[in-house]
Amino acid sequence: MLAEAMGLGVTSLGTADAPHDPAQAPSRRARARAKRSAPVGLTVLGLWLLSFNDARVGGQKVSDWCFVLAAGAVIANLLSGRTQKLAPVAMRRTPPLVLLGSLVLMTAGALSSLFAVDPITSMLEVARYGSVTLLWFWLLRAVTQNRETLWRLVRAFKATVLLSCFGAALGLFGVLQMNGDPAAPNANRQSAWFNHPNLLAFLLATGLPLFFLDVPRVTSTSEVQRLVRRWVPTAIVTFFLASTGSITGMMAAGAGLVVMAVAGELSSGRARRGAQTKPGALFAGFIIVPIAVVALLQSGAPVVERFDSFRGGNASIEYSVESRDKFNEYAVDQIGDRLLVGIGLDLASHKVFPPPSSAAAAHNMYLTVLVDLGLPGLVGLVIILWWALKTGWQLVRKTQDPELYPLALALLASTVTAIITAYFHPTQHFRVYWFPVAMISVLWGLRRQELADAAAEPRAV
Repeated sequence: MLAEAMGLGVTSLGTADAPHDPAQAPSRRARARAKRSAPVGLTVLGLWLLSFNDARVGGQKVSDWCFVLAAGAVIANLLSGRTQKLAPVAMRRTPPLVLLGSLVLMTAGALSSLFAVDPITSMLEVARYGSVTLLWFWLLRAVTQNRETLWRLVRAFKATVLLSCFGAALGLFGVLQMNGDPAAPNANRQSAWFNHPNLLAFLLATGLPLFFLDVPRVTSTSEVQRLVRRWVPTAIVTFFLASTGSITGMMAAGAGLVVMAVAGELSSGRARRGAQTKPGALFAGFIIVPIAVVALLQSGAPVVERFDSFRGGNASIEYSVESRDKFNEYAVDQIGDRLLVGIGLDLASHKVFPPPSSAAAAHNMYLTVLVDLGLPGLVGLVIILWWALKTGWQLVRKTQDPELYPLALALLASTVTAIITAYFHPTQHFRVYWFPVAMISVLWGLRRQELADAAAEPRAV
């Protein structure tokens, strides 16, 4: 009964859509109740604190503690019957393919743990997968009772992106030493509050589409204000993305923006939003953007320096590339011996099957999952990502609502960006990697509930 109340059952996925009726928007009192909700407040705080990836209390990330407390508050509300501040049961249910992929992933991890050197530690690592793909996804859906809460979650994620930009600015302008040894070869690469510049780059790249499309939009402002709201934060995020020196982060961000443009054209995005071509937008698109790109290329930013060094045959960058190739070769070799059952997720098992000394640490997340969990674990991960891409495209193609369409488009682009970044860094336990996938499930559940509520209302005669 508790599982049903929590919404951990599955539900079928529909494809219908219709414009949102403003009359069904939550009242001011409902919005005030949502803001006073403890689960929502703790979840928003957890998203704000995603930037502090290395800040820990009791061995756990500070943001994780916020999500644990939020989940506890949700369960307490469910047990006491106070569900008016939570999403309806149908919205809390886990999509079938996400549930299937998570169960396959965790089952593969459990089987690998049986053959691991330290089975208990390996099982604890397996539980981390379930805590994200099942519990964290469920938490975000459970607290999103209406659009107001949805926008609070999106704003919180955008806030943590800007907070990381502030941290990068402190390091870039010499206010604080944010990235370790100032004499290190990569000292000019900014990492803000993270322990590696790539993690900062992946956060900024994943959040970039939300700024590029100005989600959520404020319709009561003038055209000049809208341009400022859209392009100033976008320029800030892009600038500090370049300050990380992450070539892969820039590539992933560019790929996400290309996907966003193509998906927008294929779904007739401008007609769907009712948008009209405006002089300010044309000026921004055809004048400001090319100037910004040229300025970036001539700015001497860390990413430009690294790219020039790579083209010039810099020894340290070539070593970085070659060492990653060595690890990939090692991973492929391990597949032949442990294809169906991985080596396990504990450190002791990795010492029994060590990569060559010339190999870098694991960078390709998908090969890492394949080595640790075996082929079934990778299949489970692919099922979840396939669901996210399929559902994200369906939302883009079928969402008629002018408020939610840009969000659907941005989440699809962010998902593609996250998938690409995982080829170059182990992000399986990095919540930023999973955020767009989780938000696609939130948006999908919210739109289904809105349509169900609209269909249940008696039609006026």
